[in-house]
Amino acid sequence: MSTAAEPAQASPAALRPDELLPRLWGELQRAVRTRGHGWRCPVLASVDAEGHPRARTVVLRAVDAQRGELLVFTHGLSAKVPQLRADPRAQFVFWCDALQWQLRASVQVRIEVDGPRVEAARARVAGTPAARDYLGPGGEALHLAVLVAQVHEFDWLELDPRGHRGLRLAPVDARGPQA
Repeated sequence: MSTAAEPAQASPAALRPDELLPRLWGELQRAVRTRGHGWRCPVLASVDAEGHPRARTVVLRAVDAQRGELLVFTHGLSAKVPQLRADPRAQFVFWCDALQWQLRASVQVRIEVDGPRVEAARARVAGTPAARDYLGPGGEALHLAVLVAQVHEFDWLELDPRGHRGLRLAPVDARGPQA
């Protein structure tokens, strides 16, 4: 397992949107598998009941490019759960220093507290040091929820001394990931 983002294979300046989109999903998938990848711990921003912005760092746990989904685990009693229930619109901000890429993903979040994904998540963290992050009051049972973020738009930016480049991409339609 590598510990950082790998260099880009082709210059993004030469990539068309339909070529860039698979690269973005590929980097997101690599971030799930690779400790130290800049996109592994994005900032997730939402709004609270008073309309104030709330941002926090989360760990990207899974990516489903075909469905256009990003998955994050959270404590079921955390403040972000009622915030996202009240207003499921949110945004992830990813930064990778090795690539000099920023990616903003505008999403609609669904919160799962039971079902196959939650059971798989609980099994994944049970018996690991991370399990304590999801314990309920008094140390009983895991209060783990899965945030399923449906991506509606990517806003990609590459920082380059010769000139920054950016694109907005609609990441999914009925045929799967598209530009």
